[in-house]
Amino acid sequence: MQPAPLPTPEDDTPDEYDARIARTGCSELNDQVLICYADHRDWRVCAPLVKAFRDCYERHERARIAEGDPLAIATAQEPGSLLSTSGASS
Repeated sequence: MQPAPLPTPEDDTPDEYDARIARTGCSELNDQVLICYADHRDWRVCAPLVKAFRDCYERHERARIAEGDPLAIATAQEPGSLLSTSGASS
């Protein structure tokens, strides 16, 4: 089995990760986190951006749960989920 080909610069179709982040409305924050880490190679320096991204993502997930999205509800109930009782940070 051959590995999947690497995307070319002309390929502007988002991969599943990018598409999932785009649906949250948190893409700009995600990009800032990635750039920060690429620049500093130290997550501690990027901690404020990571927190802002996490907060944005959690707001999106809570909105999906409030709308009754069954996948969001099931995911939030998984152990270790950002929104589960054991993984909640709020």
